[in-house]
Amino acid sequence: MTPLKRPNPYTAAQLRAAELKESLTALSEKDQKFIYERIKDNQHLERLFVSFLKVIREYDFLPQKLLKSTFTRSTDYVYQQNYLEQETIKQEEN
Repeated sequence: MTPLKRPNPYTAAQLRAAELKESLTALSEKDQKFIYERIKDNQHLERLFVSFLKVIREYDFLPQKLLKSTFTRSTDYVYQQNYLEQETIKQEEN
């Protein structure tokens, strides 16, 4: 029995990209830019999702509630620090 060949993922991705590019040619430049921005956003979200899965799998022995609360605290901390940095920069400019 011969092993099944896996489809080349790059070929599939390239095919999707070519189909998308062809279908976008009928749109205005403004609409094309909008679609490309959505594609870029989705790519960021896909990468983020993969990163989160790696971390969750690494710590899945901990209770779910603890993981969620720790993530929330970490996120709040980072965004609060970013906000404070921006405020400091604004004050220094004035």
